[in-house]
Amino acid sequence: MYSQLTSVGSVPENRSSESTAPTTVRAPAISLFGPLSVRLNGRSVKLGPPRQRAVLAVLLTDVGHVVPVPTMVDRLWGSEPPQQALASLHSYVSRLRKLLSHRPLPNGSRLEIQYRPPGYVLLAPTDEIDALRFEQLAQEAHQAAHTGDHAGAFRLFGAALRIWTAPPLDDLAEYPFAGQESVRLERIRLTVIEQRAEMAFLLRRDDVTLPELETEVSRNPLEERLVTLLMRAQYRMGRQADALRTFERTRHLLADELGVDPSLQLQRMHANILRHDPCLHLPEELPASEPKPLALAGTHRPAEPTTDPEAHPFVGRHDELATLIAAQRATWSGTGRTAVLLGEAGSGKTRLLQQFTATAGASDVITVQCPNMQGMPPYWPWARILRRALDVRPRFVRSLSGRTRRVLGHLVPELAPAHDEPSQQAPTTPTDFEFHDAITRALEILSRSPLILVVENLHWADLCSWEVLRFLVGQLTGARLTLLVSLRTFLPAHDPHLRKTLAALVQQPGVEIIHLGGLSQSETAALAATVTSRTAVPGSDVIAALHERTHGNPYFVLELARHLTDRTTLDDVRTMVPDSLRDVILERIGSLPEDVRTVLDMASVLAQGVPRVFLEDMTGQAGVVAEAVRAAQRGGLLRLESEEYESIDFEHSLVRDVVRQDLSEEAAVELRQRAVRSVIRQLPVLTPLAVPVTPADAALPGAKDARGR
Repeated sequence: MYSQLTSVGSVPENRSSESTAPTTVRAPAISLFGPLSVRLNGRSVKLGPPRQRAVLAVLLTDVGHVVPVPTMVDRLWGSEPPQQALASLHSYVSRLRKLLSHRPLPNGSRLEIQYRPPGYVLLAPTDEIDALRFEQLAQEAHQAAHTGDHAGAFRLFGAALRIWTAPPLDDLAEYPFAGQESVRLERIRLTVIEQRAEMAFLLRRDDVTLPELETEVSRNPLEERLVTLLMRAQYRMGRQADALRTFERTRHLLADELGVDPSLQLQRMHANILRHDPCLHLPEELPASEPKPLALAGTHRPAEPTTDPEAHPFVGRHDELATLIAAQRATWSGTGRTAVLLGEAGSGKTRLLQQFTATAGASDVITVQCPNMQGMPPYWPWARILRRALDVRPRFVRSLSGRTRRVLGHLVPELAPAHDEPSQQAPTTPTDFEFHDAITRALEILSRSPLILVVENLHWADLCSWEVLRFLVGQLTGARLTLLVSLRTFLPAHDPHLRKTLAALVQQPGVEIIHLGGLSQSETAALAATVTSRTAVPGSDVIAALHERTHGNPYFVLELARHLTDRTTLDDVRTMVPDSLRDVILERIGSLPEDVRTVLDMASVLAQGVPRVFLEDMTGQAGVVAEAVRAAQRGGLLRLESEEYESIDFEHSLVRDVVRQDLSEEAAVELRQRAVRSVIRQLPVLTPLAVPVTPADAALPGAKDARGR
């Protein structure tokens, strides 16, 4: 969770007294402090009943990470969930999706809940979640304190505390997970208060920290570390008697409540006050060791993303893997290579990249995944790469020119020149070419030794990022860089800018375009065998049906194979649609243009091999339908069945079934009625054809007449 957070302002090396002024922080759209709340487009979102709110809270506490379905069920219902728990969970997620996706966040992006095996993940800008902003500010302050920037640490600790408005998730206190999260965040808050007090002592700001400590000790009278700091602040402010009374009150409370004596630290403070020890006016020594992240102060740890290659078997794709390995070997001799992986959702792009990077040897690997979110800043994936490069190869910054750093500082503030060089600050925002050139120069320096860059789902990035790719590939042919990019098939097929980018890449030397189609039937059998039990080994007929149903899409194969039992029939294989697959397919088609979705809706209620003329007749917009069908064909959603009548069908029967099932009852009936009317009008022209309506439509008005013509 915490590696995904972005910095909230940089900390200058030298600060004036004004640095301790409060930092203005816009209220995040999502609040965990107090009752869980979400504000979108200036309005509060009604999140529904408590358990539905709890579903959102579960995802928010592990934002950006997959929460397995069993974990969610356990957190929501405990060890004895009801029989309908899974169905209820799916329903809650579906309702939350509708509530959260309709209105944008202040930065224009949208909240998304996606299904990613083995569970769900919430995609949201982390700076729009108050608890995460609180933790990030606390961590930045902690780091500043240990680098000697006491004024900066004091300011950042204060900014973090101003975000805290109430105990977290207090409307969900009945759920143990919410209580654990609240305790974890409360421990971080107390640590922040303690460290802010230490910074106040160093800065001689005892007048600021004393009332804060008095308030906190009244709330937490048994927190001996807080009591110790309060006694010191009282003494330093000339209130020795109050400090001694604080000690006596705490000593009696510890004895009465816990039956223990004060800690050695508290007793030592008492003794120092009695003898007016001069050390009380000196700064306390801060630990010399690297501090542990504040975010890990509690017992709860966020779920880790499911990126372990062993989590998903690697079957097939050996030729493609060999191509990537050959590209990497070429870079060792100073010949930069680029590979673009094209495939539909679930085709195994990520799994192939994982398998390759696992064999990367001595090369450093930087991986960036572009999220499917609106409002992504320009150049986001490249800025993310440079930010991660600071961790992988921090010394590369020394080789960047001041001009390059000034340009890159607009994307990655950490790369900007030091704050003591105001005369070198860029007066205006750099041009696109200056950004392209600066990013390329930085990557040239980074790749002086073998480096692998992986940019997944570049289709979700902005146009500027695509243009950087075109520019970069032409400039880095002599670098020791292996650049791997993955794209979904449909997006380049539909977007002219992305098609233009791919066309330009193909013309560059050292570029490989790798198309990931379906697995063969034997590979489908091998992949299915990795997840089926020994008592449910599928026979050849079931494998054939599975392959036909999935067209060898690895993800589809795995999800269907997990539902196979020794009682599974061929009809079961040909009709089953697991919830996990339904979510993935709906997410996939949800990003399609409206005209393409309309064509898919219409085709889903017709029989297989429907002539395109029926779709055109149903809409009355032949040109729009023709272009939408071509786009869907290019993207691997529809295929041409018959050239004579331009008959089309879904590439995957799974997709057809999901699209049809997602239609409301009213929409499905209305589309079927339009289909029957189109049959009546068009059948005289297409006499040899079977009527393209499904058996379920036989009862519709006009269906029998159409069949008899």
